[in-house]
Parts: sequence; C-alpha cells; structure tokens
Amino acid sequence: MNSENLYQREALEKYLELSRSIETSMMLTNLGSKPVDSIPMTPKRINDNGSILFFSKSTSDHNKNIEKDADTQLIFSDVKSKEFLSVYGSTSISKDPILIEELYGNLDNNWFDGKDDPTITVLT
Repeated sequence: MNSENLYQREALEKYLELSRSIETSMMLTNLGSKPVDSIPMTPKRINDNGSILFFSKSTSDHNKNIEKDADTQLIFSDVKSKEFLSVYGSTSISKDPILIEELYGNLDNNWFDGKDDPTITVLT
C-alpha cells in the first residue's frame, strides 16, 4: 500500500486521476453516528478544482444528514487496479436549475421524473 503524502498540485492531479477513473464512490454521511449512513453514488461531474457533483433527492436520508451536518466522506475503490481513495470534506446542497439542466442525462430518469423533478438536488 502506498501511503505517500502528496502536496499541492501533485496531490490534486492524483486526486483528479483517481476520482475520475473510478466510476462509483460510497458517500458516507452522519459521520458522528454508529453506523454511519452510506450509499453508492456516481459523480455527475468532477471539476478541475476537485469538487465533485452528484444528483440526489431532497427527500433522501443523506440530504437530511447533510442539512444537519455537512461533513461527508467519499470512498472510491477500484479492485481491479487496486487503487483506492478516501476523501473527507464538506457538502453543500443546491437546486440550481441551470446546473441541473447541464448535468441531467437519460440515465437520471431511473431516479427522477425528468430534469424538472421538484426533488432533484445537486450535492457538491
């Protein structure tokens, strides 16, 4: 296992490489509880600054958890390449219609009633 500490630009580049190459992460919320709440999430976009955007229902447990405490952990794991990434940060919730329009795709219809679904939120 490589536990080398990376700094500044090198760390951001490695973070972007891993987070963009691993399709699904586990999102952990309600971090002060036992057990923590976790759910698989697929990013809609990963910005060059490292922020990760997901869609989520406003009625979901993780949205409710984030409203109470924005601390969130993401765990990315690719068993085939044996690459793993754990990210801890703060999550915000948005209902920005322009961002939803930009990120929404046909697969999102599996969870939402179209891009105008009143429960759709963007987690960043």
